[in-house]
Amino acid sequence: MVGAATRVKCRLPPAGSPILYETADAGDIAALAAALSSEDEARSYCMCIGTLIFEIESPLLKAVTLHHGVTIRWEGSRGNFSLNSPDAIMDWLSTRGMPFVRAEYDETRRQIQQISTQSSRWRFSLPRSLMPFFDDMRVTRAESDPAWSAALEAQYPDPVERAQILLDLYGSTGGPWTGFPYWESVAERFLLGLPIEVLIAAVGETSGERRCEGAARLFSGPRFGKERPGDCARIPVPVRRLLLAHVDAARDPDKEARARAALGGAVEVDELVPGARGSTPGMLR
Repeated sequence: MVGAATRVKCRLPPAGSPILYETADAGDIAALAAALSSEDEARSYCMCIGTLIFEIESPLLKAVTLHHGVTIRWEGSRGNFSLNSPDAIMDWLSTRGMPFVRAEYDETRRQIQQISTQSSRWRFSLPRSLMPFFDDMRVTRAESDPAWSAALEAQYPDPVERAQILLDLYGSTGGPWTGFPYWESVAERFLLGLPIEVLIAAVGETSGERRCEGAARLFSGPRFGKERPGDCARIPVPVRRLLLAHVDAARDPDKEARARAALGGAVEVDELVPGARGSTPGMLR
């Protein structure tokens, strides 16, 4: 259909925006038609307005919308049709001064790969009792379910041991404390349901890296502060010292700021970092 066009204009959506590229060259249009070849059956319907609009001067077609570099749709189509070769259309666009489509495509693929890696790492770290529920956690975006709680408590009836396992899980990624995959909130929700005495006992004064990371992340989180006001003040100084030293070693400004705000309290800087006496008050280094 595009091959019958006499002229093609490329615009960002919505229609009427500035023209990015325009051509009436027959060879140019033929190359575009080949790049837009797609499967014969629509398999989806993208809800966005599209990445790019090809306005077509043709008796057969008025416009084709490109979605994320991988599918196309046009007025009257039954949905989105997958391109036979996404690389072909992205190459066509890039050589004509529109590389942003490939940039968006590559960033989307990077994010998908990152989520897949995070997902695999998280599932590997899950307690055996929760592994059968991981797909539900991802699909439903739920944070809790009676069946999950029952399974976890059956595997770890002792609340302190259960808290240790959950803290290790919550600290297993070593990633950011904001902008993380939603399924990580499951561990946080379990931990928020445990008494502060249990959480303190689970951390102890000599915990490993993952447990320190999970505990610092939990206590420094906005939900802990909102749902458990005053509980951070009940955490013993040696435990707070341990967690703050762990965060300081990570050299992550966001984590450091959050941990200081939640756990700093009356802990002196020279208690946190040996040899820090005389440094600026309130700073960890």
